Amino acid sequence: MKRIKLFIAFIFISTICFSQHKITLQLSFPSEEKAQTNYFFASNLNGWNPSSTEFQFLKNEQGKFTFSLTNTNVELIQFKITRGTWDSVESTNEGKDRGNRVIRLADVKSDTTLFITIENWKDNFSNIIRKSTATPNVKILSNDFLLSKLGKTRRVWIYLPDGYETSKKKYPVIYMHDGQNLFDELTGTFGEWGVDECLDTLGPQLKFSVIIVGIDNGGKDRLSEYSPYDFKVKPDEVNVWDVKGTGSQYLESLVCDLKPYIDQHYRTISNSKHTAICGSSMGGLISLYGIMRYPGVFGSAGVFSPAFWTNVNDLEKEIKENTTGWHGNVYMIAGELEGKKYTDNMNAIADLLRSQSKSNIIDSVIPAGQHNEAFWRSQLPYYFKWLFTII
Repeated sequence: MKRIKLFIAFIFISTICFSQHKITLQLSFPSEEKAQTNYFFASNLNGWNPSSTEFQFLKNEQGKFTFSLTNTNVELIQFKITRGTWDSVESTNEGKDRGNRVIRLADVKSDTTLFITIENWKDNFSNIIRKSTATPNVKILSNDFLLSKLGKTRRVWIYLPDGYETSKKKYPVIYMHDGQNLFDELTGTFGEWGVDECLDTLGPQLKFSVIIVGIDNGGKDRLSEYSPYDFKVKPDEVNVWDVKGTGSQYLESLVCDLKPYIDQHYRTISNSKHTAICGSSMGGLISLYGIMRYPGVFGSAGVFSPAFWTNVNDLEKEIKENTTGWHGNVYMIAGELEGKKYTDNMNAIADLLRSQSKSNIIDSVIPAGQHNEAFWRSQLPYYFKWLFTII
């Protein structure tokens, strides 16, 4: 299927004209907002520091809180407003996390003032008791499942479709990374994908049922476990990390430990055609790598906002040198507001795969999409509909 180009003007920008113009942000607040003096600009420009005095809003002569940026050398500025801590970051009026605000510097043609309306603050909702949002079809399979090749244990979730307990039917399986973010707001630090709600609704409509296995990430070791390569990563304009890739061991643990357990204890269709792997960001990278490394195990991959930019040269080299050829079907999406390091690298890898294979390779750039759970949740139905047509 041909690449879906959903934001042509953006995709065909060959160079980014970094802004030399002054960008001023001016805050406005709900009418009940008490007088404050400490508001901060937390962003990829300052390592997401929620209280940097160099990025503090100051009151101007008109009594408005403003902050200005000049000579900024990035494609996208992503930011949130805080009152000094992440516990007091801006929120929606319901107390939920809001997505990052984004400024695309190619759009800044002159000195500009942006008016930022704050709906509410997260600490105003600190006394609200949060409830689990997981549906009855979800349960925790184990809090300490051993991934022997990785040498660690991990919480594992499982979603069983309606009718599983009363039928003798066998089901396809999707293995999904970042398990804590898939089903439940209580465990999803930045929101949840709503995999269970999506399938509860979509499954009956499509007359299709599937088992989902969710594996929690390794926290501070997430970058390492979801990368098959060693690399240096600069996640923002401040920090640089050295990462030792242990993704090969992580995948081997899924193949040698987790999948055999699932196939033994649940009614699965265990062949590769009916076994998929899916994840976002670094989880997208390890999903694509998974169907390359284990084509006899995983027949397709859902690759959301893939972080190929962390080590795209190594990935391209391995794909080109893969003597077994490319066999897996791939569904890739990235958001326009994630930046060219996501969209361009995704498109390049998709072109490379298509040059080596007749598999079903899709890559789509979604307008206004950001790098967060809300975006990935919005794209789940399209991924499931695609998957249900090929397995």
